Amino acid sequence: MINKTGLTLRTVIGALTILGTLTSISTAAFAQSPVELATQDSIRRGQKCEELKPGQSFTVADWYSSRVTGVPRNYVVERDLKNSHIFHIKLSLGFFIPDETLRFLRGDVSHANPNDLKLDHLFAEGKGGYTARAEVRDAYIYKARKCYKEMRGRLRAQDGTELYIEADFPQNGNDELLTSIEIGLQERANSARWSVHDSCSTIIHETLHLLGLVDGYKELDLASILFPEAPATMNLFDCRAFEPNVSIMNEQLRSLGTWYEVFVCTGSKKGFLVTKVDKLEMTCAGTQGKYRQAMLKKQFEKWVDENRKGDHLVSYAVLPPPEVTLFPAQMRMITQPHCVDKNIKYINCSQNAYRTSVQGCFATPDYCRTGEFLY
Repeated sequence: MINKTGLTLRTVIGALTILGTLTSISTAAFAQSPVELATQDSIRRGQKCEELKPGQSFTVADWYSSRVTGVPRNYVVERDLKNSHIFHIKLSLGFFIPDETLRFLRGDVSHANPNDLKLDHLFAEGKGGYTARAEVRDAYIYKARKCYKEMRGRLRAQDGTELYIEADFPQNGNDELLTSIEIGLQERANSARWSVHDSCSTIIHETLHLLGLVDGYKELDLASILFPEAPATMNLFDCRAFEPNVSIMNEQLRSLGTWYEVFVCTGSKKGFLVTKVDKLEMTCAGTQGKYRQAMLKKQFEKWVDENRKGDHLVSYAVLPPPEVTLFPAQMRMITQPHCVDKNIKYINCSQNAYRTSVQGCFATPDYCRTGEFLY
């Protein structure tokens, strides 16, 4: 899930989708933890802890991640023959376009999200407008392919290994590795339901769910949207092991894009002043208030335009995207998914990713609370 602000009906539906999928898969299975289930999978398949040699590949097709993310893992991983640092991840994706999405994109409902699907590549002559599901599907395929291409060289671990994500989009639906994804209208995407509003960073985040990675951010929505008996201040999925802000599974925009860290002193009585700094000094002298936030460049420019008449002293620092976007454990989980021995810490800490304490959290080791499980 992404876009961690704003509680809407579609937010609730998205959360229910994950919870419902997990429940329908294994109401009984949760009597066993995902650790036990992953171990059983690997025993059944035989632990595969040897690293792939250049040119080698293997298929990952199992239900382990269904018990965690709600979506099964179906992909092929292949080590590049010439550059052993590169792992090609090959997916088969089937996009389903529901009626409400089609009506929305035909123009029945207005929209102005900058990430909405565009048909420029299909309607170069200015035809405009969505008229059929095939056109919407083609538009999202174009968007996804462009995103995967742009991210080559960006999905990198500390040891220099990289993921190159590639996808086929079969029309007949007979591919045995096919993962079906609905393209909806919700502001928040989840593993099984992406959105017409998705940015490239969100597409990457959701794709990594398909490879078995879990969310690592603090959920801002309250637990009561799914569990009426929950305390009023309890957050949804509060059992989760949280990851650093630079993690692609916490804040993908920060991990994959240039970020503006902004600190504002309000009520300064000095008018509106914007200053770029190398490092934020988060103090205000003789002012009425202060706040800090992070945003993309376009968001920052828009914020400046909207607040020029205010009485604010604004300092901001530009944070380039980190050179490393995947932690070692995340890379191993994707390239050596059936090696429990190497992945046990990540698996241990992933099992609580979508559980809320009113359900009961799985008991996990202390390293789940320190971030050690990512290494």
